[in-house]
Order: sequence, then structure tokens, then C-alpha cells
Amino acid sequence: MDGATLDVGDRVLRAVRPPVFDSPITRGLFDPSTGVDWSADTFATPLPDPQVGVADLDPEFWSFGLAMFALGAVSP
Repeated sequence: MDGATLDVGDRVLRAVRPPVFDSPITRGLFDPSTGVDWSADTFATPLPDPQVGVADLDPEFWSFGLAMFALGAVSP
């Protein structure tokens, strides 16, 4: 849940909703002792096969997938 905490020994991390996300349950981890927000959920593109890497994709396919997710699937 947003605001829940996790004790990792030398610090307590807080679950926070990232500034940009694609699912209502997406959470990042905020470390108040360093001010670092550990979250990444904004760079996605569909893949024709889960074994395919970015280097194997056609550049136009990759670019279209990034734009499609950025403009249509990511929630503010």
C-alpha cells in the first residue's frame, strides 16, 4: 500500500507511487535517509517474443512501442 514501510536493517524504506506509472498498484521505494526514490516503470515496449532483446528489435517497431505506451498506457 502507498505509505507502507519496509525495514531493511540500516534504514526503513517507504512504498510510494512513482510520478509516472502504468498500473494503479505500481509502487517505488523511497529512502528518507538519502532522499533517493527507487522506482522505474516508464520505459516499456511490446516484444514479439520474451527472449528478444532491444538490440534485436527493428528500430521503428521499438520507437512505435515506446510511443504507444507513453501516450496510451501510462497513467499520470
